[in-house]
Amino acid sequence: TNAFSLYNKISLAKSSNLFLHNMFALFGDFDYTLQTKLQAENANVKLQSVNINHQDSKHSLAFIAEHNVGETTSEFKAYHIAKNGSQTYVKTNGVIKKGAKKSSAQHNTKGIIIDKKSYIQADPLLEIEEYDVVAGHGASIGDLDEAEIFYLMSRGLSKADSERMIIGGLVSPVLSQIKDEYSIEFIEQKLMKLL
Repeated sequence: TNAFSLYNKISLAKSSNLFLHNMFALFGDFDYTLQTKLQAENANVKLQSVNINHQDSKHSLAFIAEHNVGETTSEFKAYHIAKNGSQTYVKTNGVIKKGAKKSSAQHNTKGIIIDKKSYIQADPLLEIEEYDVVAGHGASIGDLDEAEIFYLMSRGLSKADSERMIIGGLVSPVLSQIKDEYSIEFIEQKLMKLL
């Protein structure tokens, strides 16, 4: 089996902004970590990530934001799709250190499991050492909604096309950030083949 690991460690200075839009659809096992350290006031990180685990493989992803000073922001939105006996493990970790007043950490994970052999586990974690902050996290993992599939099929779509449409709605927030029409078309074609 193929295996791939990627570790990004990024420190953000005063008034810096990091906007990441990731899309992973890799064959084989995959291990990814994004660790951001917000080191000065008005440092901001915003992540939108899509991971499609479509083969019998294991994907482990970790998104970490460490707020070391006040008035910093982290926003993580991670979307995951698992099919064909794949396993996906997702960890979102927001750390707000003592003294990091008026910081904000908002981290959310959504996942769709396509078949009975696949698995997604989400572990959202907040470590808050300060009082004057805004922090929230959440995770929702589930199967495709049979009522949604039935509704789309009643409008003339096949079951496969209905599933693709629902999954397309999940990944559209990341695709909407891409400005190049050729890139969007290329990614959409690849996604439809994977799904």
